[in-house]
Amino acid sequence: MIAMDPGIWNFIDLELSSGRDVIFLCVVESIGSSPGRQGFKMAVGNSMAGSIGGGMMEHKLVELAKTVLKNHRMPFIKRQIHLPEEAADRSGMICSGEQTVSFSRLTPSEIMIIKTIQSELQSGRFPTLVISNSGIKIEPTSPDSRPFEWNKKSEEEWSYSEILGWKPHIHIFGGGHVSLAFSKLMRDLNFTVSVYDDREDLHTMQLNSFADEKQLIRYDEIREKLKIPSDDWIVIMTFGYRCDGVVLRQLINTKFRYLGVLGSQAKIEKMWSELKAEGVSEDVLNAIHAPVGIQVFSQTPEEIAVSIAAEIIREKNKPVI
Repeated sequence: MIAMDPGIWNFIDLELSSGRDVIFLCVVESIGSSPGRQGFKMAVGNSMAGSIGGGMMEHKLVELAKTVLKNHRMPFIKRQIHLPEEAADRSGMICSGEQTVSFSRLTPSEIMIIKTIQSELQSGRFPTLVISNSGIKIEPTSPDSRPFEWNKKSEEEWSYSEILGWKPHIHIFGGGHVSLAFSKLMRDLNFTVSVYDDREDLHTMQLNSFADEKQLIRYDEIREKLKIPSDDWIVIMTFGYRCDGVVLRQLINTKFRYLGVLGSQAKIEKMWSELKAEGVSEDVLNAIHAPVGIQVFSQTPEEIAVSIAAEIIREKNKPVI
């Protein structure tokens, strides 16, 4: 997910406070190599803020928003297909993939919705935005809420929900030098970062000002002490082979968005051989990213961190086919 830009809410607030309506555009679904990803937003009023993907497609949809700003055809959705040979819903772009954009009119009477969003985000809370054929609203976020939900029954009946301010959460097991460099990268990539180690007074843990959470924990108590949601990301990079194995055995039978293990190919092969002997299936092992990272012949902690971050970016942004 892209970082939530508070500027779009400030822009809408200013427009509505000035007595002007705003057309609020949101990418509610994206498929394949679409330039506008799910959650991209834009507002069109006296001027514009945000983006739904750029290029010719965005220009066309902005012009459409300006047109419908003058009438009451609201709300509605518009599909855009990024292929030149498409007979209908052609976006004018050739990158393949497609996206669906919702159009909602916001009037000065709805300014409290925007002010609630601003207040919640400023307070570090994550409200759920709901856009549907009935309009937009804000709801409390429940523990089992998904970051994005798109449901379409027809062109006239649809709904989209999104946890505003939500960021993917990565859990790093091991607080050494690579972890320190990796934490900084993942923070800069807009992840919530948690780091765990079983060593007290570890210097690199003390230096780690990039993690949102740092925790001293016994690795053999991870399953008991930590409740990690299935949408979260995990990288294991502890002090050594034995500790890596302890952590992995605590997590291996739980499904996560991403699970990776740092190490040499020889180390991974040895560990996999032991796990197979313990009854772990080939399918389970194949789902683990190991050795973690894209091969860039890393030599330093910073280079290793870049290789892992690159793989995570690739997995996070992988087109949904």
